[in-house]
Amino acid sequence: MNEENLLKQLYFINDWWASEKVPKSKLEQFKRRDFHFLKGALDKPEISAVVGPRQVGKTTLLYQVIDHLLTVQKVSPTQIFFLNMDNQVIKINSDNFLEDALQTYSKNILKRPLKETNKRLYFFFDEIQNLEDWPLKLKNWVDQKLNIKIFITGSSSTNILKGGQESLAGRI
Repeated sequence: MNEENLLKQLYFINDWWASEKVPKSKLEQFKRRDFHFLKGALDKPEISAVVGPRQVGKTTLLYQVIDHLLTVQKVSPTQIFFLNMDNQVIKINSDNFLEDALQTYSKNILKRPLKETNKRLYFFFDEIQNLEDWPLKLKNWVDQKLNIKIFITGSSSTNILKGGQESLAGRI
């Protein structure tokens, strides 16, 4: 996928870059206890993980946290990056879709390398278990001490917890 098409996909996924808000269709009025837990973890360096079966509201929970960042904490929309690892449009067109997506985000949205960002960035990776070698990729970012808070969700709790325990000990 060329950079222009990837950027279009990223803008489609990250609606708030243009509108500065999360679409109401992605939010629920009710906020579960887990929302308050994740809100409390915004300033913590560890990766925050939400694990559970499909269709229980994990993605909605992430959108609620993003909405909180935008509306309550007044974080710039460009500091928030969301990517669903089930996104077939991007995945089919790239062997390294996460790396390609982050490079495109860094170049076109942040307009600087991730290492040179002085403001805190918030990365949300939905269905992380679909990304090959995800624990090692996340470990690398955490170990670089980048100013990034990472949230992940996963439907395959055994894989998420196992991967997290092996490669992300003390980081998740």
